[in-house]
Amino acid sequence: MAAAPGVADTNSEAEAVTGSDLVLSVNSASHAEHALRAGLAGMSPGTLWADLNTASPALKRHLGEIAGVTGIAFADVSLMATVPGRGLRTPLLVSGVGAGRYAAMLRSLRADVDVLDGPAGLAAERKLLRSVFYKGLAAAAVEALDAARAAGCEEWLRQIIAEELTCADSTTLDRLVRGSHRHAVRRTAEMQAAADMLGDLDVPPLIATASRDLLHRLTRERKAGSNVSRHDTNGPRALPTRRSRRQGGTPYGQPASRAVTERDERRSVADQRHPRLPRRRPHRPGIPGSPVRCLPQDLLSPVIRLRDDRGPSHPAFTRSQSNRFDEPNTERTGRQSPRHRPPGPPTVGASSTARTSRPPKPPATGR
Repeated sequence: MAAAPGVADTNSEAEAVTGSDLVLSVNSASHAEHALRAGLAGMSPGTLWADLNTASPALKRHLGEIAGVTGIAFADVSLMATVPGRGLRTPLLVSGVGAGRYAAMLRSLRADVDVLDGPAGLAAERKLLRSVFYKGLAAAAVEALDAARAAGCEEWLRQIIAEELTCADSTTLDRLVRGSHRHAVRRTAEMQAAADMLGDLDVPPLIATASRDLLHRLTRERKAGSNVSRHDTNGPRALPTRRSRRQGGTPYGQPASRAVTERDERRSVADQRHPRLPRRRPHRPGIPGSPVRCLPQDLLSPVIRLRDDRGPSHPAFTRSQSNRFDEPNTERTGRQSPRHRPPGPPTVGASSTARTSRPPKPPATGR
């Protein structure tokens, strides 16, 4: 077969690259290393070898090492869009030792080249990261449309997908990511049901089961994260139980004394951020006879004013309420309470019902 106009037909790779300043390797990842090794014999030191194949970052680094041993400059180039329709204007990412030289040569031909400051493999890494999204999105659309075709509603689903892609904006990504983490539990069951439905439609649920597994992983991570205290940045720790104390450790092999110490440390951090009131407040003089002895004066003033306005003889006040104000309770009994009686012998003219001091009881004798 005759070569096309402007193309020289040679017998080997080494003969094809002889005398070249720039070599573009565009074949496949499986043949990239063979093409480089076969062309080394025809290249002189200083020749730039640019590998444009879609390959793993590890393979690109390996190719760069092979070229560097023989003094050949290597450039890792990634095509960031389809070539048909764009040609030389196809966006390119390039990294490696020969990235600068490659960009200078191609930009002189008005090519769109973006240079990454890094070793060979960095450009391939960026492209494959983007491929996870683009190719994953395409695979999800293909599987969903296959299932819709089997269910007899392909056009309806095409319209739904087109509307979602058309309305996507800068907030769509955040909504998708936050929703997946927040509703991982429910969506795991939902994708399991979707995978079962695709099985009934005789459509292999590859993407559906992969989505289910991803959501299940998010569920496990969310549950593991809920066990971590918001004041603890080192992960969940086991507190000692009664059984673990008897055995000298916790169920996770952590000494009980250490677990108690860590628990106290977490409590101290929590107290610093959210101070708690002391359990026992210091005693302050309050109203004698009242169970509440710590009320501030501004809270007691309305009660005292009410006492002054209505008096203890008002029907709304009982004996226990009138005694709360530490005043003699003479309205009902006609005598002072023993608590308010002045010390010493009873005064003359005191009521006959006034109590007198009792002699001490004789000591008990043994039988």
